[in-house]
Amino acid sequence: MYSSTFSDKPQTPYELYKRADIETAGQKRLILMAYDGIIRNLNEAKTNIRNGDIMAATLNLTKAQEIVSVLFHSLDFSVGQVAYELGSFYEYVRKRLITANRHKDERIVDEVLSLVAKIREAWAESFKRNADVRSDIKSDGKARIDFAR
Repeated sequence: MYSSTFSDKPQTPYELYKRADIETAGQKRLILMAYDGIIRNLNEAKTNIRNGDIMAATLNLTKAQEIVSVLFHSLDFSVGQVAYELGSFYEYVRKRLITANRHKDERIVDEVLSLVAKIREAWAESFKRNADVRSDIKSDGKARIDFAR
């Protein structure tokens, strides 16, 4: 089962800050934070693999897998095809991370890192575009469309 990164009673000011940051983040920001967490853990795992620190590599790859699992389980499949495609993507990433963890294979970590970074950027661009569209709505409720963008 999924284990939380945070204990029930945070000990340090950083843990308190991080918990408050997550608990007050909006859905879009949480998605980007999740992808950033995957990327951070994969980069750390690569360093661990290079340095021969097998225990730390295992921990960081496992953390990345847990985040991918959370993203998968948060999908709402009733919204349609996009959720199914993301589900397939998350399942592929999860399987590749298991293989990378089993073999401590930096090439697989690089592959997954590249894929995750691309999807993270797609999310960020989508959120930015949606924010731009909302900012183009006039006070009378009618949208202003600017095709020159």
